[in-house]
Amino acid sequence: MNIMYCVNCGNRLEKDASFCKLCGAKIPSIDEVATKFCSNCGMKIPQTANFCSKCGIKQNNAEIIKKGTLVKNPDPISLLGLFYKGAFKYDERTNRRDFWITIFLNFVIALFFHGIWYLIIYVWGAEKSNAMTSYHLYFFFTLVMILVSFVWGIWTLFSNISIDIRRLHDINRSGAWLLLVFVPFIGPIILLIMYMQPSKNYL
Repeated sequence: MNIMYCVNCGNRLEKDASFCKLCGAKIPSIDEVATKFCSNCGMKIPQTANFCSKCGIKQNNAEIIKKGTLVKNPDPISLLGLFYKGAFKYDERTNRRDFWITIFLNFVIALFFHGIWYLIIYVWGAEKSNAMTSYHLYFFFTLVMILVSFVWGIWTLFSNISIDIRRLHDINRSGAWLLLVFVPFIGPIILLIMYMQPSKNYL
């Protein structure tokens, strides 16, 4: 990618320049640094860039730092936090790595919930005595698990819809493509192929 503007000072660069003549900053390689997208044109630029390398528009890095998005390859715990916090954030992007790690982590959490349910219903339920105290305790834990599973399930549903839309945005597709999930057989396959595509810049 030919960088047209210095990401440090916004000065227009000469073709194939390695340093900015105005501020002396080295021109970073987009493939070697953490990235974000220009708030004006959507071009992928270095995450710490003050200006867009394509359109030269100044970036609001203060807001980005405040939101805590200056993270390269977030750890699994951070990804889960971003997943649940982003339940209603549809105007952002999620790259392929973060998307699939998050999907895997949610699969593990789902297995955990199923394991707890198995222990309560099939193990504890089958072995509990007829004592009233044991019955009340069994009923209490069952009710708690129902409530927790319901809240987690609803929130996870919205979070999944949101991260699916953000993944589509990351490959320059409209979130409306998610409606393919309602097309039997072929729809989910098409979406799976799209989710496996690498990030793309706005055209």
